[in-house]
Amino acid sequence: MVLMIAMSLVSMESTDDAIMGNPFDLSTEALASIADLDDYPIEDNDAARADRMLAALESIPEGERQGMDLDVEALRSKPLAERLAKLQGLWEVRQQELREAYDAMPKVNELLMERIDILNNADATDGALTGALTDLEDLLSDIDMARDFHTIGGFPTLASMLRCSRPEGVRELAAWAVGTAVKNEPEHQLWALEDGPDSQPSVLALLLENAMAATTPTLRSKVVYALSACLTNSGDVQLQFGSRMGEAVLSAMYGADGSDRRVRMKTLTLMSDLLQEAARGSPAAVLATMPVGSTASSGGAWCRRVDEALQHAHSPAALEKAIEAVQSFTPSCRDQFAQLDTKRRLEGLAQQCRSSPPEGFEVAEEEFHKELTQKLEECAVALR
Repeated sequence: MVLMIAMSLVSMESTDDAIMGNPFDLSTEALASIADLDDYPIEDNDAARADRMLAALESIPEGERQGMDLDVEALRSKPLAERLAKLQGLWEVRQQELREAYDAMPKVNELLMERIDILNNADATDGALTGALTDLEDLLSDIDMARDFHTIGGFPTLASMLRCSRPEGVRELAAWAVGTAVKNEPEHQLWALEDGPDSQPSVLALLLENAMAATTPTLRSKVVYALSACLTNSGDVQLQFGSRMGEAVLSAMYGADGSDRRVRMKTLTLMSDLLQEAARGSPAAVLATMPVGSTASSGGAWCRRVDEALQHAHSPAALEKAIEAVQSFTPSCRDQFAQLDTKRRLEGLAQQCRSSPPEGFEVAEEEFHKELTQKLEECAVALR
């Protein structure tokens, strides 16, 4: 096998040899030496080729084999030359079928352009828009496809679905697709800062507008998801978030009427993550979270919210998130936590966990239970 690869490399270089010379210039002895390294050489004779083709054709699903005139037992009984000729014919027919099937498949850019065209259609119904956005969220989970989508100009069109003139059902799916397209990719996160055509605001600006304007928990949840995807570990986006008073926007959304418990916890977790980045020395994260802990702004409210999250954590997962928030907010909220008696609350929960899970909890894993207890104790010690 290694010899075949080496020979292929030599063959590919042959057209350039007259101009540049062959950079490989492998002698017969060198090629033989490379071949000796191959622990699993492939037999290259008529019988071996016939066996490989037959095995491949046999692996074709039963439904696709109908009409192929593939009688395995009859073929095995034929002389080698006749068997090989028959298999070669079947093989070529199968390869042609696969080529035709591939040619009939929609190509990646065609799939993306079809959805972009729907979003750009002024007459598209809300149902058509939500269908296209649902498809896009799935397609954009592939990093390369997300990059292609941006390259062909689809991102401004997706961003336009975040305009507050759109129905909330459309905006929530657009926010979801945005978050999926940019998460965990620094290059993609910068797309959130690009202004669109015709004075269209950036994705970050539109997400912050939606955070203020949203009236349903679903839209708020998707906006927080998209903001988290844009902000995490992205100093450039965090700087813009801070300059646009992003913390105050999230604080207002957290305190809005009708904001449900899950959205509040997601919002608190986002601020907690930014504080962790600030603690690791990110100047942008410091700017984005600067008001936290200040009694003269919405910052002081975050400290109370962390304490409330600790009080109302009615599941192991919620308690774990609340504990992580206490850890992140402690450097900024130490004085407020002292006034709120958060340390006593932590010690009480730790005492409960040492004896049994808190009331209403069903902690199946003993190790997880021990981990929660240890974290509670560590948080209480940190507040002394």
